Amino acid sequence: MRSDGVSNATPVWSSKDDWITWESDEGLLVVSSDGRRERLVHSGQFLAHTWSLDGQEIIGIEENDDKRLELRAVSIATGQARLLADLGPSLPVNNPVKGLTIDPAGRRAATSIARLRGDIWLMSGLKRRGWFERLRWAFSRAPIETP
Repeated sequence: MRSDGVSNATPVWSSKDDWITWESDEGLLVVSSDGRRERLVHSGQFLAHTWSLDGQEIIGIEENDDKRLELRAVSIATGQARLLADLGPSLPVNNPVKGLTIDPAGRRAATSIARLRGDIWLMSGLKRRGWFERLRWAFSRAPIETP
């Protein structure tokens, strides 16, 4: 058991069950199944990640300095990261993606990306009342007490 992870950390077992990922302030670590060995493999922070089918790479989504989402693969042996795809601009939300999975052939990825939704309402035909009309309206709504 560890308590030094980042918020929203999602440890993932490798496809060979020999390593598990751990996200810390230092970056992405792999920890052996017995917990005795660990190694930093990537200094960045993935928003979501998974393992390649052969267990040789970790594939993750990362936000770059230009606020764009990138799909990257990190080699467990060397720690080298390579860009697989640019996923477009990152939205200004806490968790712009949730989950990541790779198909068995290793050629397609699936994730969920946040989309902002909203409406703009325009009102027309409003009449601005003068101060006397607003006062008269305010007093007509409240009962007048007499001593």
